Amino acid sequence: MYLERAYATPGPVPPDTVPRPYGATPLAVTPGEIVVAAVASGEVIWLGFQAVDRGSPATVRVRIDESHPIDAISGEAWDDSLSDDPRNFLVCPPDSRLAGRPVRGGRRLFGSNVLERFTLFTWGDAPVAVTVQLVRPDEFARITGRVPPPLDPDAAFTGRRLP
Repeated sequence: MYLERAYATPGPVPPDTVPRPYGATPLAVTPGEIVVAAVASGEVIWLGFQAVDRGSPATVRVRIDESHPIDAISGEAWDDSLSDDPRNFLVCPPDSRLAGRPVRGGRRLFGSNVLERFTLFTWGDAPVAVTVQLVRPDEFARITGRVPPPLDPDAAFTGRRLP
């Protein structure tokens, strides 16, 4: 999983789309083993997934950790079980991204309205759970001692691939 930076958009993004990526957000692991991710004002993130072994797909779930946890894939209240209706999991590959929680008109990107805390669960060769807390750059610097670089408008992916 990687957290891709993007400029905040007014309103949700249409279903099955993500905004242009501007590189991965700075990350660090706290002593409590929570991953902190820097998200500046005017920027958001979306989650990208890349299989370690394309021949061994992983099942992925994302729980937004609020007072009443929300399933980021289905938008429903969190339930520990897998469901096909509504579908509350991704399979990587072929699924490769998650923009955020579903809302009317599409998906609200992570960090749009609040700095979410979410937990990613994967099942594959080895089950894994990782909790990520989105924080402002000043908080990231306080926690890590590193000042995260601002989003670079010239760093946007333009479709170029190296040979």
